Amino acid sequence: MNSTTRQLQTAVTSSSFFGFACACMLATTAGAAPSSFLMQETPPAPAHASGVKDATATDAIIDADSMKRLAKLRSTIMSIEQELISPNLLNGSRDDLLQALSNFSGEMKEHRALCANTFVRIPIDPALIALSNQTRLRFDDGTNGRNRFTSTFVSKFIADVAEELTARNSSVTCELDAPLSMVRLSGMQWEVEEAKAALKEALPAYIARIQTLEAADMKSRMLLEDQELARLVRSTVNIAWEGGTLEDLVARVKSSVRCNVVLADASVGSLTIPPLSVERVRPEVFFLSLQSIPLADNAGLVVTVVSQDQKLPEQKSSEQKSSEQGADLGTLPVVVISREFNANGYAGVTNIGQRLFDLNNWEGINTGGIESLINAINFAMESTGSEQLVKIRYHEPTNLLFVKGPTDSIALIEEIVRSSGK
Repeated sequence: MNSTTRQLQTAVTSSSFFGFACACMLATTAGAAPSSFLMQETPPAPAHASGVKDATATDAIIDADSMKRLAKLRSTIMSIEQELISPNLLNGSRDDLLQALSNFSGEMKEHRALCANTFVRIPIDPALIALSNQTRLRFDDGTNGRNRFTSTFVSKFIADVAEELTARNSSVTCELDAPLSMVRLSGMQWEVEEAKAALKEALPAYIARIQTLEAADMKSRMLLEDQELARLVRSTVNIAWEGGTLEDLVARVKSSVRCNVVLADASVGSLTIPPLSVERVRPEVFFLSLQSIPLADNAGLVVTVVSQDQKLPEQKSSEQKSSEQGADLGTLPVVVISREFNANGYAGVTNIGQRLFDLNNWEGINTGGIESLINAINFAMESTGSEQLVKIRYHEPTNLLFVKGPTDSIALIEEIVRSSGK
């Protein structure tokens, strides 16, 4: 066994691939072959076929035949190394395998220049840079802390190619030079050329995959936007109202939007609502806005929105008030619409009169019956539903009772005063 074989045996016995590779490199001048190779049968593309112009060019020209032989030697040497570290290796076979490694090292001497260490920089394809900067796609780079989610598709591409080369036990170092938008490759010259070819060959499929994912992401986002728009349209008032009664307007809104609207009385529904047009307004907000619209005969609306489990403001905690803002509990509020009377209190009522009752000669004036009289009048007005239309004022120093309201209500009050004074 010669000295080269002993060096190889020592490296293999140590079960360290790097130790074995270093021993091979040190033994090159003695006839041994370097053993740091990719484990593949298919030879890498020759340098002139890579089409990538590097910033620091290598001097040696690697022809296709040399690349094929190197790839074949690498595959063979890796197979022998696997056998040497196998626990089932027979003792008689070890010397034969080591001798075979020595023989293949002799063949490597023909390619000594191609196994020299070199260092190159190659520019990153502008299409990948542009796509990485423009795409909205993001991914988790698997790190924690402040560097999380900082990777780009450029660095991901280079890392993927480097990982593939490492998985084949390549000695090439593949790193990103971000400020210069270049890739740094260092290692044996022929494996550097192989790495250049790997970057070039992987790029089209990588770009196509990003574009496919981006198109799918855009389609998904557009679908979500369309669904959100449809949901918004279904849950809001979108109407071009030509004018008509409030009852018809409520029916029109209910035909397109789920909402709960209650008219306090039939007369409210007969009020005329002028033409209007709105888009994407929540039903309760839409009906609340009707309070600001002037109606015919000086009429007005009072709109009250009642939500589920509604409490008085002073009964709500700060947490409840906060949770109610923008919260969607899946329930609908109830909108109650009633008539509002104007400042004079007689919107839409034409038969208004007034009457002054002199109670100085009224029989109940000296018996403290004024309070009972006013209570009787209020009860009568509530019973007839005209309590909001009638205004009553009593002037105690002069014993005068002033009444203003519909004429039929004044007639009823006159009858109450006359009958209660008997």
